[in-house]
Amino acid sequence: MTDGVGGASGDDATSDTRGVRRKVDHLGRVVIPASMRRMLGIGDGDELEVRLDGEVLRMRKPRESCAFCGTREDLTEVLQHPVCWSCVAAVRARGREGR
Repeated sequence: MTDGVGGASGDDATSDTRGVRRKVDHLGRVVIPASMRRMLGIGDGDELEVRLDGEVLRMRKPRESCAFCGTREDLTEVLQHPVCWSCVAAVRARGREGR
C-alpha cells in the first residue's frame, strides 16, 4: 500500500484522488506520512498549529514572528513568545517614560 505521496507505508492508510486517508486512534492521534513530513520540514518534537476552517481541519508548521509587529527577523523569546528586538526596545523605552 502507498501513502499517496510516493512512499511505501506499512499501516492502514489508503489513498484516493483527494489525498491520503488515515485512521484516528483512540487517543485522537493521526499519523502524517513521512514523505509529507519531509516535504514540510516537520521533525520529531515540532509543534503544529491546528485550526478548524468551516468543516476543514487545517494543520501547519507555525511561522515564528514577532507577537507585536509580525516581523520574522531578529527574534528573541520573551515570556515564551517570539518578539523582535525593535519591539523589545520600544517596550523598554515606553517603560522608562512611564516611571
